[in-house]
Amino acid sequence: LDTWKVMEGLVAEGLVKAIGVSNFTPEQIDQLLADSQTVPAVNQVEFHPYLVQQQLLDYCTTKGIVLTAYSPLGSSNSYTGKLEGAPSLLKCGVVNGIAAEVGRSPAQVLIRWALQKGVVVIPKSVNEERIRANLAVFDFELSADQVARLDGLHRNHRFGLPWMPGHFSPLGADTK
Repeated sequence: LDTWKVMEGLVAEGLVKAIGVSNFTPEQIDQLLADSQTVPAVNQVEFHPYLVQQQLLDYCTTKGIVLTAYSPLGSSNSYTGKLEGAPSLLKCGVVNGIAAEVGRSPAQVLIRWALQKGVVVIPKSVNEERIRANLAVFDFELSADQVARLDGLHRNHRFGLPWMPGHFSPLGADTK
């Protein structure tokens, strides 16, 4: 809370336009709002079909807080094989099936899914071709059925933040 108050001061001084939080739960946001003047502009969290944080998204939407997804494609450790046995969104049969249906890459399907849910997406890549492909997601939409199928992959699985109490599930989750 002390840090947040300092950040509010930066907004008041005109040094920054907006401030936000990362990995906050609704309860943590409520605590922040109870003792501050500024609603966070954004809450950056892990968000993808294996971790559909719909209640958090709904909560943030009602508060005017933009949800931003990190790891929207999963973990590079899982799809490169660096972490043996880890589930991979980019290799998931459901994701690949929908990609074939819409004529797009699995990454584009995952990004488009989040965008259609009203989530800002920040996929990570250092490859120029993949960066360009990740941006080419505004000229198609997923059907309601396709979105529901992706939502159905939820298994409360986190690729990151294993140190956060109450915020981690083991890697042995079923990945269809």
